[in-house]
Amino acid sequence: MGDYSISYPRAASAQQLAPALANGLGVPFTLYVNCPSGGAAGTADDVVVFSANAPFPFRILDRKLYVSTAVAAATAQLRSATAGGGSTLSSAMSVASTGLVLDASTTTNTVAAGGTLVLRRSDRSMVGELFLTCIRT
Repeated sequence: MGDYSISYPRAASAQQLAPALANGLGVPFTLYVNCPSGGAAGTADDVVVFSANAPFPFRILDRKLYVSTAVAAATAQLRSATAGGGSTLSSAMSVASTGLVLDASTTTNTVAAGGTLVLRRSDRSMVGELFLTCIRT
């Protein structure tokens, strides 16, 4: 038992979540999400964690975003659907300066089995790393 880091540059797969799958309910795990530049500045995009394929239901307990390339007046927000749709799963985190950005949410949010989880960036030229502390439910 313990904390598991799962690293991937694109959408997660069930195989990448094998440690969390093997340890049952109530075991915290960490999702690491690389957020590379999506191209030219000024266009919104999604960094996909799960695309209608979350292998089990889980709650997001904590969200931390480390910004290495900032974009003035831009934000990033976890959502349950692509293209800005679905429910919000975090506050809109400012990515206007480099460094650590903490989510201001006061609640935990759940991703359903088979659900979608994306980081919606208002400007795809923001670069960073997202760390999600989660617990299987």
